[in-house]
Order: sequence, then structure tokens, then C-alpha cells
Amino acid sequence: MAVAENWYLQALAENPDHAHALNNYAVLLKTAGRVDEAIAFYRKAIDRAEDPIGVMNNLAIALLVQRRFSEVLELLGRAIVLSPGSVESLFHFASALREVTNFDLSRKMLEYAVRISPGHGAAQCNLGSLLRLLGSFRPALNHLEAAARLTPTLLEVHVNLADTYKDHGLIKEAVPHYARAFALNPQHAESHSNLLLALNYTSGRSGLESLKAHKFWAQQHADKLLPADSAYRNSPDPDRKLRLGLVSSDMRRHSVGYFLEPLFEHLDRDSVEIFAYTNSSIEDEFTARFKALSVSWRSVVGVSNEAAAQVIRNDGVDILMDATGHTGGNRLLVFAHKPAPVQFTWLGYPNTTGMAAMDFRVTDAITDPIGSSDPWYTERIIRLGRPFLCYRPPPEANLPVAPAPATASGIVKFGSFNNIAKLTPQVVNIWGRLLATVQNGRLILKSRCFQDEETKSRFTNLLLEGGARYDQIALFPHDESSTDHFSAYNRIDIGLDPFPYNGTTTTFEALWMGVPVVTLQGEQHAGRVGTSILVHAGLGDLVAVDEASYIAIAAGLASNPRRIADLRAGMRERLRRSSLLDEKGFSVAFGDALRGMWKSWCFGRADGPAR
Repeated sequence: MAVAENWYLQALAENPDHAHALNNYAVLLKTAGRVDEAIAFYRKAIDRAEDPIGVMNNLAIALLVQRRFSEVLELLGRAIVLSPGSVESLFHFASALREVTNFDLSRKMLEYAVRISPGHGAAQCNLGSLLRLLGSFRPALNHLEAAARLTPTLLEVHVNLADTYKDHGLIKEAVPHYARAFALNPQHAESHSNLLLALNYTSGRSGLESLKAHKFWAQQHADKLLPADSAYRNSPDPDRKLRLGLVSSDMRRHSVGYFLEPLFEHLDRDSVEIFAYTNSSIEDEFTARFKALSVSWRSVVGVSNEAAAQVIRNDGVDILMDATGHTGGNRLLVFAHKPAPVQFTWLGYPNTTGMAAMDFRVTDAITDPIGSSDPWYTERIIRLGRPFLCYRPPPEANLPVAPAPATASGIVKFGSFNNIAKLTPQVVNIWGRLLATVQNGRLILKSRCFQDEETKSRFTNLLLEGGARYDQIALFPHDESSTDHFSAYNRIDIGLDPFPYNGTTTTFEALWMGVPVVTLQGEQHAGRVGTSILVHAGLGDLVAVDEASYIAIAAGLASNPRRIADLRAGMRERLRRSSLLDEKGFSVAFGDALRGMWKSWCFGRADGPAR
């Protein structure tokens, strides 16, 4: 690097207007992570190049790294006017359009790019990825498979193939592609995290197997970043006001945000102040409230893990919270640098992080039974004496609860609005068996993926194989508005929880709208969240222990329209009286847990942070 940099600087000293030297030096700077300097030299090269299109594309890539999307669109708009056939310009322009959620124009740009250059594997890949986002399963697969033929060693191709299969409930087909992505680049932590997330959807995997997989991720990517020197400037006073940091991409309208906001609002400000580090460029009305509840708000979008960790350390954060785990947008490698004396994970991911740098995990005794589940985590488990989460319904959920549909029609409508990735063939087949048992039953499923006829046909066939009839099945695309989404719960009588990865937000939504939910208790956290919610709601009799009892409980409830009606009429008040919506009580318990973590570090400093 130093030798090459000296050569370029010497060349530019002799000829400051040498466009190729300016461009190549900028490439060198960007590769070294010096993006701001690279952008300045790219701009100089553009002004001096006879044919600036290639340099403009290089500059666009650097601007995309910094998420400066409006600048990319302005720059490449000029490039496309100069050279309408530049596939690279179309490709990067479409990438920026996607980031600013102009999906329709992004799709058109990519379709034009692959039409004029069908051998452009990256364009095929991005078009397939966008079509996946828009719910077009088979067209997405067609373009991704074309990309795999053209560029079989491109990691993004296999990640997108895996995501496409996962998003359509085909977890067994997804896992090999996640594994292939990891094999192509074992140092790519994000694709490796995607593999771990997918494993949570699969049944038959023990807690110890999950632990081993997560520890392997940490060994590959995180544990080597843990500093040998664990000295901190934080005052070890066990009773002083604490600086709580949160690194998250979900401080916005997001399922995680529904649980974060009440905690932020009710934490005792005499005991804790909040330092927020967002990893999302999206801002909405939720974001505004999170900002108002924080004494410090910083974006770490595009900031390196090491630099973000240094910012947190400089801010003097005492306890750093992760609410993302191995889900999308995570910054676990910031935690790997151990910028705070105490670090813990909560809420966003149903498993261990596997990391030596993560000290604690906050949960409860139902989702993680004392003794039996502790060996499955690298973190020390802290169990709240209440549910591990507290739900706040969003404003659009304040709709009247309609009477149970079965009351008027005599037809019992089951339903599930969960992420379709959780609706594995095993689950859907069991729902088919349930419909075969309940002859007057119907099943309503709702997902963006049901815009795709192939996906609808596959789910229909799985239900038919279980014993359902055609007239018992209704598969709908997702609702465009949140209000319509909540209104859809007025169309169902009984909610069905998937397994081994239960719903969380969807279960709360159903209960809030008066819909009782039947769940199957699993072995690990992902399969026990439904149990925790229902038990704390006083509905423990709706928790099944195996597939047979799951069908029996759901069928038994379906045969009792009076109970369905009574539960529906009193469900909101039931929730309001429960600990599930007790925001102040939850925040007190959470604050006590924070204080306990802090005292553990203060009193254990001779041996380093608690493990």
C-alpha cells in the first residue's frame, strides 16, 4: 500500500491532471478504507477524463458505501445521459433507487440492464433480489439462477437465493445456499449470521448443536477482536447513574421498536440515561420519539466496527445493549471490540450470540427454563421475574374488536399472519390435519408472498396433503396499510402459532384484537415465546406439548363458540391487567437487571468483567 501510494503521489506531483493516475489512486484509497479522500480524487479525475463514465461509476460505488444516495442518483443521471448503454451506470443507479425505496424504477432499470447485457451476473443477481423483495418468487429465482450460472463464486448470489427460499418457507432449500456463501467467503460475518438465523426455523436441532454453530461464528469473526487490555475509565461506583448504550437498526417502525419504546420511556432517568447508536438510515415518527428519549443520538451507518466501538468507548457507556442478535442490520462486531465494561443481548434474536464479549442475555424462566437452558448460551442468563418483554400496541391498533366471525356464520376461521419463513412444510401440513378434523373450519393466511401463484399453489397443496379441502383455504397477499393489517384480525376466530419458531409481535397483535392463539411449546427459546406470552396472559390451557395436543386444543376451542366469544370480548382487558402490557413494572424490573449487571462488574473487576 505505502509503495503504491508513493508512486501515485509522485506521478501526480509531476502531472496533477493525469486522469488515470487520479482514478487509480482513488481506487487505492477506497480499498484502504479512506473513502472521503477517494471521493475527492474521483471528482478530480472526472473533471479531467476524456471519457468519464468509468470514473463516475467508481465514484458512485464510493458514495454508495457512505449511503449518499441522492448524490449517486444525480451523478449517474448525468452518466446515463452521456452513455445510455452503460450497464454499470444502470446497475449502480438501480442500487441507489432501491435504497430510497423507489422499487418500481429500480426494477425497470435492472430489467433494461439485463436485456442489453444478459451476461451481467451482478445485475441478474440484484434484479432477482429486488423481485424477491416484491414477492415474485419464480421470476426472482429465474434471475438468481441465471446469476449463479454466470457468476457462481459471487457470494451475494447465494445469499439472495437462500433469502428467496427462506422468505417462501423453504428453509431446507435455503440452508445449503447460506452454507455455500460462507464457504465462498468464510470471513463474511453477515452471510454467516444469515445461516445461523435460518437454523432457528428448522426442527430437530438441539440446544447444544445451536450453541456449537453460534460459537463457531464467534470464533470465525468476533472473538479474535476482543481486546487483551480490558481496562476501562468507567467509575466502578455500583450506585451511580449509568450510561446505557443501545446499538440497533430497529429504532423505527419495526416489530422490535414496539417493545423498545415503552422501555425507553419508563426507565428511571435518575438511574439510567440512554445513548442511542442507530444502524439504519430510515427515520419515521418512532425514530423521532427514540431521539427525544435519548441524551445522545448517533448514526453508525457506514462507520467501521472499530470506529463505532471507539465512539462508544469515548462516550463512556457503562452498559451496551444489543437488540438485534444475528438478524439483519446487526452490528455484533462492534460488541466484539468490547467498548463497554458490560454488554448484553435482549429481545431481537431467539438464541445465543456465541460471543465471548457478550456478558449477559435477558430473558425469563418460561422461554429459558432455569438449569436446562443455561448450557446453550455463552452469555450468563438473567431472568426477569415476569415476561422478558412488554408490548405497546401502535396507534393504528386502537380499532374496535369485532364480534367473532363464528358467532354469526357457524364457520370457525383459523388464521396466521406470521412471517412466511416460519410456515415450514411441517407446520402447514399439521394445519391441514387440523382442518380435516374441524370440518366447519377455514384457514386464512396472509403474506406478501401470496402474490406469487407458485407459492400459493405450494401452500395449498401442503394443506390438501394434510387433509384440508379447497374450500377451507384462503391465502391473501399482505395489507398495504397497518390499519388494514389489524382490521384483518377481525376476520379470524383462532390464531395458530407456527413452530419451532413462534411468532412474537403477531401473537400480541392477535390477542390485542381479541383472537386467542394456540401454540406448541418447544425446547429452545424460539419455540417457547408463545408459551411465555400465553401463560402470562392466563391462557396456559392453549399451550400444546406435541403435535397431537396442538390439533386437539385448536379443535376443542373451535367446538366451543361461546368460549371464543367470551375470550374475544374480554381479551384486551385481560392483556391490560397482565404483566404483558405493564410498562412501568417491566421497566422497573429491567432497570433492576441493569443495576445487577453493573454491580457484577464493579465487584468482579479484579478478575475482569463478569462472564
